[in-house]
Amino acid sequence: RSQDVPRRISELRRDLKIGQLWLVQHNEQPQAIRASLELSNRVIAAVTLNPQNGQPLALLERDNIRLGNKPSLGTMNQYLSALRQNTENLNFGAYTIPAPQGFEVQVYWSSKLVSYIYVNPSSGEAQTDQASSKEIQLSTLKVR
Repeated sequence: RSQDVPRRISELRRDLKIGQLWLVQHNEQPQAIRASLELSNRVIAAVTLNPQNGQPLALLERDNIRLGNKPSLGTMNQYLSALRQNTENLNFGAYTIPAPQGFEVQVYWSSKLVSYIYVNPSSGEAQTDQASSKEIQLSTLKVR
């Protein structure tokens, strides 16, 4: 089955869309802005955005950036539009086989590692990102 992985990764990249942006809050304090990576309207990963410019943050940077104020709806729409216009910056890197999640596929934005997608090795389907899906449901500010 692992021989199908490069082909499946190419298919995932072709069909992947920037879905929506949402505000992550904790105790009503704004914490982060995230963008979903979606296949067929299903969230399979998320990236955290720099609140200053709306660009994806590298995984190692995202804990060092704090969201000061709640962004406006207009700012969120601008960030979403800019991400969608620049999807050529979105690429996949290496994949590994950790258990039990399946194949772990690195997601890069402009050569920065920003997220991971997990692919079921039996079916070849990208797994739903349950944590991000829950964050979206709980968010009071989201744009699609």
